[in-house]
Order: sequence, then structure tokens, then C-alpha cells
Amino acid sequence: MFVLKKYKSPGPDIGKQEQREWVEEHLESAKKGVIYDRFPLISESIYGSILRGVNHLADSGDLYEKFKKVDPLIIYCRPPAEEVLSFKDGRKQMNGVQSEGEVLLEAYDSLMEDYMKEGYKVIPYNYLMVENFDFIFSGVSQYLGI
Repeated sequence: MFVLKKYKSPGPDIGKQEQREWVEEHLESAKKGVIYDRFPLISESIYGSILRGVNHLADSGDLYEKFKKVDPLIIYCRPPAEEVLSFKDGRKQMNGVQSEGEVLLEAYDSLMEDYMKEGYKVIPYNYLMVENFDFIFSGVSQYLGI
């Protein structure tokens, strides 16, 4: 039986050193079958740069190299822009997310495009389209070898 483990990112409320330590710990133990709900090396490069004007992990080239070696599968949850920018789910947002929503979305799209060019496995996923679930399931199964 195949078991998946899921971790949630510590988010932006921890300090630079704590964020780096969390990423180091998780990259050291990274293996297939682990799912991260956001990963600081990705999210910090977008949110930190745009919302705080500083990416706390920008000087962490060693971590980015380890991340690439892990050979992650990135599922980029990306419904249409109007859905993303509607903020209709009522969740509390970090300061600046709504006012900078278009900039954040554009930056994420650009980063995912760059990752694909660099050879990362990125699957864009429009979770509003039911038929996309089979596409995602197939991609994940293939990646995991199950």
C-alpha cells in the first residue's frame, strides 16, 4: 500500500532563519510520496518579493539546487484569473494579496513557465474542470510509479 504524507508550509509569519531551517529539514527528508501545501522556496519568491519587497530565501542557492535534485512534481493549482482574483471564498488574506492579486498571479505564471523550461515537472491544474482530475491523477501516478 502506498502512503502519502502531507505537510503545510509554515507560512510567512516565521523568521528568515526559521524558514530556511524548515526548508532544509524537508529537503533532507524529501522523497516521493510527500505532498506540500505550498513550499517556501516557491511561495516566498513570489509573496516575499512582491508583498514585502524582500525574498527571505533569495540568498539560498544551495537550497534551490537541492530542490531541483529532489525532482519534485509541482501541481500548480491555476483556475482562470477571474476565479483566483474574486476572493469569494472568504478566507483571510495576507496584507496586499487582494490589491496585488494580478501581479502575484502573473509572477506565479511566469515562475511556473520558467520552472518548466528548466526541466521541472509542473502540471497546471484548473480544479474547476472536473475532467482535469483524471489528468492530474494520471500525472501523479506516473510520477510516483504506481
